[in-house]
Amino acid sequence: VNYKAQPVVVPPGVRVLIQVNNAQLIMDLEKSRDGMDDLRTVAMEYQRSLTENLDQFYVVVSGPYLKKMNRTDDIAAWDGWEFFVRSKEYVFACVLFRRQYIPPLCSTCQDIAVVVRCPAQGMTKDSCEVILDECQCIADSLTSVYEN
Repeated sequence: VNYKAQPVVVPPGVRVLIQVNNAQLIMDLEKSRDGMDDLRTVAMEYQRSLTENLDQFYVVVSGPYLKKMNRTDDIAAWDGWEFFVRSKEYVFACVLFRRQYIPPLCSTCQDIAVVVRCPAQGMTKDSCEVILDECQCIADSLTSVYEN
């Protein structure tokens, strides 16, 4: 892989997971008492589940993410959160989206997660950036199949 015009070696064993949760009513989500109405809370739950079996890890990136590309003129709102975790065993890049006000009634929302996992052995700073960029590219290419 070339990154900033330099070759970067990414170790074999990269795995990509895309999880699409069932749509739910926004009104039901707002009534929940477990904090899942906040996308940051959902992201921290994903992060916890990915790292619960790791001895040591550190979070390199954690913050809001702005989805690029709207290839189908989707009128729904896409809120995003990204994080990057590095440990002795693996690196994880994750972009989470909450697609809200889904047509035709605009009363539902849906959580979507893109996770890229790579063995950490031999990873450099540049190869970590490549993993995060690839995760973002995959996430940005997601689109709905709803036709206006």
